[in-house]
Amino acid sequence: MKEISTNLPQETWNSFVAAHPQAHILQTAPWGDLKAAFGWEVQRLALAGDAEAAGSLPGEGRWKARQAAL
Repeated sequence: MKEISTNLPQETWNSFVAAHPQAHILQTAPWGDLKAAFGWEVQRLALAGDAEAAGSLPGEGRWKARQAAL
């Protein structure tokens, strides 16, 4: 059964990305880790099941809270 997963192991994520013919280095987990080190929130969604990924959707965003003047 396939389910949407947000917590695939990085090895599984990277294996899927490496095997995909249209993959890009900016979709790899290490790239997301680097972005996270600079304040980005990284989300990785995958359609997964049966111990393998069937589809993926990497995403990242940067949100800043408004600072109130005191």
